[in-house]
Amino acid sequence: MVVNVDDEQSGGVHKYFISRPVILLLSMASRATRGYWAVSEDGKIAFLKDAWRYHGDVFEREGEILIALREAGIRNIPELLYHGDVLFQKPPVPSNLKGKQKSSATDTSESENRSACPLTELYNVLDFMHRILTDQYIDAHWSLPGDVDDTKRCIVVLSRVHYRVTLATVGYPLEQFKGTESELPVDVILVMVDAYAQANRLHRNISLGNVILCRNRGDGVRRGILIGWELSCQLDDKGHAREYERTEGFTKA
Repeated sequence: MVVNVDDEQSGGVHKYFISRPVILLLSMASRATRGYWAVSEDGKIAFLKDAWRYHGDVFEREGEILIALREAGIRNIPELLYHGDVLFQKPPVPSNLKGKQKSSATDTSESENRSACPLTELYNVLDFMHRILTDQYIDAHWSLPGDVDDTKRCIVVLSRVHYRVTLATVGYPLEQFKGTESELPVDVILVMVDAYAQANRLHRNISLGNVILCRNRGDGVRRGILIGWELSCQLDDKGHAREYERTEGFTKA
């Protein structure tokens, strides 16, 4: 299968060949995240992450977080290639602007001629993204037909947008770790300390699935890379997490 990644840094579109996912989350509470080993048109191997990210002013995109971490000199983080939201259709272009829109697309199998992000001053870009619609009907009269035990029911559904990110860092999951030739514990501690001290950020989602092993080309030693930064958050001026969800263990430590 061929998929496209709309790169928001350069404005270009990059094709990747993928097969079955190596990471597949089936939980109803997940962001439908899938991870693929991908091959670019020039034959280079990458890791492609396809997920439905939270959308809103308070939510950062993983690609933007990785760029900020790289600029801060954080060690043992993945190398970002491209990232961007997935667009599903071509927005209407006024006749006086035709020919000035850049080309973009989602899956090649769906369309070869879909356009890029519309001009923000003319269109609501959210109208042209792959996004969920559930959050738009929370207040509909038919969505909550009645209260429960005289208590008004309240359901919170966050808006989500289809998002893709590709990484040049490709490795094996921690479950395949064998032997002692890796400095894995030190690697993970270093990236946590660096992110806290140099970038004012907590990862908040350290798990077996978010640590991968990469072998150095020079000496062949494997090192641990901490991935999955989309749920990380920044710290306030007192060194506390700005968002307390998922950070109870850190804030009480």
